[in-house]
Amino acid sequence: MRFLTLFAASVVAFGSAAQAHVTISPKESVTGETQVYTARVPTESASPTVALELAVPAGVTVEPSKDGKYAVKQADGRNVVTWTLNIAAGKNEELKFSAKNPDKPTELVWKFVQTYGDGTKVAWIEPAGGKRPAPTTKIAEEQVMAPGQ
Repeated sequence: MRFLTLFAASVVAFGSAAQAHVTISPKESVTGETQVYTARVPTESASPTVALELAVPAGVTVEPSKDGKYAVKQADGRNVVTWTLNIAAGKNEELKFSAKNPDKPTELVWKFVQTYGDGTKVAWIEPAGGKRPAPTTKIAEEQVMAPGQ
């Protein structure tokens, strides 16, 4: 019985940790559209999340925020979005930004680096299935419906 209790506790702990990574939505969007994206950022450390940096995928143009929630700069020929934050341990926050999608179908890989108050950095840049996967968005051509459909 004790073994089953420990096993159940380890499954619950692993399950919550596996879901607790930086994500982005929507998972699908349309070529050439200006899309509002939402990054969900959990703090998985005892120290608060104090910054989040996003290397914007090639072919994507970031629209500056009118409310000043983030800063956009150029680094290594790419746009980099940086948020200054204070997300307490065990909490999460959703960060929104606008971006113009590429004109051709593709899969966007959103690479994030999360910085904690103790100076620790976690890079969410690995392929799907990795320990720290980068979230992705599939960009497809818009489906044009014929009249009467």
